[in-house]
Amino acid sequence: MIGINLGMPFVMVMMDGSDSNYSGARIAIDEARRGFRKIQRGLRDKWHRPIYRWKLEQWIADDPILAAAQQRLGKKFYANSWRLPAWPYINPLDEAAGQLLRVRNGLTSPRRLREDCLRTGKR
Repeated sequence: MIGINLGMPFVMVMMDGSDSNYSGARIAIDEARRGFRKIQRGLRDKWHRPIYRWKLEQWIADDPILAAAQQRLGKKFYANSWRLPAWPYINPLDEAAGQLLRVRNGLTSPRRLREDCLRTGKR
């Protein structure tokens, strides 16, 4: 079963939520998403970033304009931002209401809320 190796909960693997209530299924999906994010970050850090840097080094070696830009910019030349895929929330209205309540009650700032959403993959 490939799904088990990817860290998918049993409910998702079997595509049968009949033995679980809404809250249990929601928790299972949230846990699966955390696992998927971990896999995505691993691919980004151990696969995509090294290949990206390797390819840039090839282009620098072949192109004097890029070589000059790399000399001028230093580490900034290699800077990039990876946007990992995200999934829509199960119940977006409840999520939005909860986020609004957190901001209105001073439990978090809009900036922190946005950072949290980016970190957890919520939109």
